[in-house]
Amino acid sequence: ERVDEHTLRYRTSLWLQESARAAEILVRVPAGVDLSKPAPLLLVRHVAGGDGASALRQWAPLADRCGLVLAAPTETYEMYRKDGWAYMPDAADGVLEALRFVRRHHDIDENRVFLGEDRDIVGTPADRIHMLVAGSTVFPVRLDNDELRPAPYAEVSYILKTSRENPNLLELWRREDPLFDKELWRGGNYQLLSKRVRFFDVNYYEDLGEEAEPIENWDSAEKKTLPRRIKIELELERSAETHNALVEVEEVGGRTEKYERHIVFSQDRVNILNEGIALVPVVPSEAPTAENAQAGGGGGGGGAGNVQRGRNTIQTTGPGGPGRPNGGRGIPGMGGGRGATTIPIPGLGGRSGGGGGLDGLFRQGTGGGGNRGGGGGGRGR
Repeated sequence: ERVDEHTLRYRTSLWLQESARAAEILVRVPAGVDLSKPAPLLLVRHVAGGDGASALRQWAPLADRCGLVLAAPTETYEMYRKDGWAYMPDAADGVLEALRFVRRHHDIDENRVFLGEDRDIVGTPADRIHMLVAGSTVFPVRLDNDELRPAPYAEVSYILKTSRENPNLLELWRREDPLFDKELWRGGNYQLLSKRVRFFDVNYYEDLGEEAEPIENWDSAEKKTLPRRIKIELELERSAETHNALVEVEEVGGRTEKYERHIVFSQDRVNILNEGIALVPVVPSEAPTAENAQAGGGGGGGGAGNVQRGRNTIQTTGPGGPGRPNGGRGIPGMGGGRGATTIPIPGLGGRSGGGGGLDGLFRQGTGGGGNRGGGGGGRGR
């Protein structure tokens, strides 16, 4: 449906969380855009109480001036629209589905796609941070040796949305995805950390010292480096039963807890993403070959048996699967036997997770913090 000379309205369905949701997407193509070649795209998300049309009006002058195709989807849940795109944890998936829809209908330059949104929620700082971390994960995965352990690497995000219980507060969610890729903000499992957040702000610094200027947005993919320092501010409102129960925090108005954490990276860690230094995992382009022709297949993992959960244990029972063709050296291939195995799951802190990073800030007291793990910087804010 054509809205005006430069704007089209698409009414379609986006596939989210295994269901189709009705969606409306407005696309504006300014007169200055050269349609003979792929065009740059600016995809914007509306704020609380708005919709795609209001976001389009707000961003149209910038898009027209810069010659950008402008796309503005409306939150797919009508009942949540008053809270903006920050409401649902799968909002990022909705935006990516909208992006894919626009690219199917318009010739978009995939290397020039920009995302614009207001990071405040009802006037409150509500930053987001996306990282690739090592040795500080929570959710167990099945490793190459068929054991269930926390993943050695994972995408980790901290995201805020409006609280469903109190419109004056925010909810802080932690996202973890062991299947990391270029989209550090998409997919994975979500874990609610707090429903009583008043304030969450992250600033980045290229240098140390009092004169260092704060940077609101940091993209390690673009800068090819980590920030020298990260400053995190978090303010929580206590529930009535915990007021005055904690004494190791600064009192702010009597009912709030205020945390401030400074994460300082050494100079060698700052440059760890530089070309020739970074150890970035690469997806194999072909099937691996066996080291030894006599190498047998390792035992297969347990089948669809029962999973019994204890306090710090996961016990699995059931028949094993077929042996792997390229298993351990000199061991004949065989199927896994029937039986049970008890696998201890470390506490949330992990045995090798660093306790001084962002994960440690929200998981103090929930597990043992080691000193061998380290977090990699990702996409901030």
